[in-house]
Amino acid sequence: MVLTDIIMPGNANGLDLAREVRQRQSLPVVLATGYSDQAQAAANEGFSILRKPYSMSGLHDALREALGAAAKVA
Repeated sequence: MVLTDIIMPGNANGLDLAREVRQRQSLPVVLATGYSDQAQAAANEGFSILRKPYSMSGLHDALREALGAAAKVA
C-alpha cells in the first residue's frame, strides 16, 4: 500500500507517484490532501482520497477501504 500526500516538493506530485505505482505495481494507493481541486482530479482517476485534516479513525477507514478494494480486484 502507498499513502502519500498529493502535494510534494520538486516537480513531481503524489498524483504522479500514484499513476506510476498503478502502472508498475498492483498496490492500493491513498492520496491525502487539503486541496479540493487536486483531490477531484485524483478521484476522477479512481484513486482513494483522504481529506486533511484527518483523524486516526479517518485514516484507518481510508486504509481499510483501499485494502478491501484491492482485495476485490486481485
